[in-house]
Amino acid sequence: MAYLKQKVNCLTTIAANQCRKQAFQEADVSFTLISKLLALNSITLPDREICVATLNRMASLVRIDDCDTIEGLDELATMWATQLDDKILLAHCLDCRAELSMSRGDRFGAEIHYRNAMQLKTDIAGENSQIVAQSCDQISLARYNTDDGLGAIPYLKKQASILRRLSGHQENNIALAKCYYVLGMVLNVNSEKTEALSILQKSLQIYTTLGYATSIQAANVLRFIAFTHFRLNQFVESIVAFKKVLNIKIDKLGMYHEEIAEIYDGLGSAYKKIRKYDLAVKAFQQRLEIEERLHGRLNNSVAAVVNSIGECNILQRKFDEAKTKLNQAIRLRGIFADMLDVSRSQEAIVDIDISKGRYESAKDLLFRCLNIRMRTLGEDDEGYGNMQHKFAKVYAYLGEIPEAIDMAKNCSILIRIAKEESDPLGVADTYDYYGSLLFRNGSYSEAKEQFNLAMTMRFAVNKLHKHTVNDSIETLHNSIPLSAVKSYNHYGALHYASGEINECFDMLNKSYQFQKYKLGEHHLLVAVAELTLGIMYMLHGKYDDALLTLNKSLMTHCIVIGEQTLPVVACYHNIGYVLQQQGQIDQAIQAFQIGSKIEKDVLREDIINPISINLLNFNEITAENPVPSEMYEIFISILLKRLKDKTTEEGMENAIIYQDIAYYRMLQSEYYEVEQMYKKYHPLKLSALNAIKSV
Repeated sequence: MAYLKQKVNCLTTIAANQCRKQAFQEADVSFTLISKLLALNSITLPDREICVATLNRMASLVRIDDCDTIEGLDELATMWATQLDDKILLAHCLDCRAELSMSRGDRFGAEIHYRNAMQLKTDIAGENSQIVAQSCDQISLARYNTDDGLGAIPYLKKQASILRRLSGHQENNIALAKCYYVLGMVLNVNSEKTEALSILQKSLQIYTTLGYATSIQAANVLRFIAFTHFRLNQFVESIVAFKKVLNIKIDKLGMYHEEIAEIYDGLGSAYKKIRKYDLAVKAFQQRLEIEERLHGRLNNSVAAVVNSIGECNILQRKFDEAKTKLNQAIRLRGIFADMLDVSRSQEAIVDIDISKGRYESAKDLLFRCLNIRMRTLGEDDEGYGNMQHKFAKVYAYLGEIPEAIDMAKNCSILIRIAKEESDPLGVADTYDYYGSLLFRNGSYSEAKEQFNLAMTMRFAVNKLHKHTVNDSIETLHNSIPLSAVKSYNHYGALHYASGEINECFDMLNKSYQFQKYKLGEHHLLVAVAELTLGIMYMLHGKYDDALLTLNKSLMTHCIVIGEQTLPVVACYHNIGYVLQQQGQIDQAIQAFQIGSKIEKDVLREDIINPISINLLNFNEITAENPVPSEMYEIFISILLKRLKDKTTEEGMENAIIYQDIAYYRMLQSEYYEVEQMYKKYHPLKLSALNAIKSV
């Protein structure tokens, strides 16, 4: 019997080594020999070595998917372990049974076996033992692909807690780093991005401390850190992490690998977010080269990259290049393309048409995009709502306000259903735009309803405090988002339309003070708020207040963006008009002349073509605190109504209003509309200025 046990042990060791080398077929041969040896010697009594050998054979058979043999061995091993009253062997049996369930896709059954095994291990070795940590890892694996991995989180946290207590041995430290990595991924999927980032950084720190900073494992953690920074809108940190990952991965995997392509795509997207469009295009082109090498040219992956380059070209104002790229993307998708992807490329072409003022063409293409999205995803899709928002803007540009209102109304309903929980500020923006169109149409009470809804969404962001627009700025500025200024502006405009002038200026002053608290005195948006307040004072004939506020705006503009800019020209011309109304003709002419000289230097006699370049540079300044979407629509509506109510199309006031509309369009990056306003403003200004000089 002693010789037999020795032989069994020897064969078991050989089989175990074969398992470790993934040679499962050879391991099965060894285990078969053990079984025959035991059968020939008529050994039927339970024996621990025999039981262990049987369990090891089961482990190898799981990997070669011999389920019938596994089930027979499972029953035998469990019976023996029970007779031996050996809890460790019973736990081993349960683990093997769980592996069998996992191989069959029965994750729920596997979890039950793993949890029963963990209870046995806890009874034997205690709650904070290594074998219990191993069970936590197994259970989290069973839960990982169910309910977005939410059920895996407590087990991963427990595993990390045990491994932290056992740290000191390198094997435990590496296991802890892997545990942190998986936990970080699961937390990220479940929108716990800040906690995920902290956990992932701990994992990276362990690899670095152990001397594995340039290992594939560390690079995998870094890659997830980069994407987590991106999802947290920490784009600069994301870029730094992406670059580190690239250095390691290219060294380990070579340039032409699927993972390298994915990282270049993330890097390009991060550069795009911080408006470094040249660098974004360069990163996307690197991805394009890899995708073409790996997959050829005619496929969706290559088309997606070409589409990304085209979208960057739009933002670079390279419209012809952009349209070429986007049409190329549509062709590359081939005849079996996902029509939804084709729709996305067409939607980007719509943006080009809007930027060039081709609104009818944009409208036709949007109809096609809407039909594709409706057939593919249905009318309840968030993207369908976003497209309706774009449609509403096109109708508004065409002056078809009732149609724009209908589209904006549908959009607000769909976006609220899709994003009320995940993006309340985005929902507030849709209410605001719908309200601004109603305001432009003279439906002030209906507009107020939409502005109230938007205000409620914004002021409820901080759930710890209930705020209203009547609260003091000191109370609000730390807990309410920057886009709340839209609510102040809209209430101010409603008061203005109702003839409640004191209430109007109270709200506009709050808007100005709120932005100053949020951004500091020397910021472009603060300069805009000062100019807006000055314009409103001017429209109401409060010229002393207007002059004081416009001069402050002029100084802030000069500090923030420099004197040789179109916004500074707008300040000088508004100041000139106010001085003219006060009867200070010489000072008015001087202000107009200073503004005209700067304008001539900036535009170099050409009032159309260089404007886009100027505005692109102008908008770079708002990259850190971008202008909230459709921020100034309400003031554009007030100025358009003022023009409509005028009895003549001549005069300096009309010129100034056109220029002020152009100024707001600049801030909203609506370049074609800026150029159209300048075409109207420029001759009016020259004619009016000559008339003032002759007097």
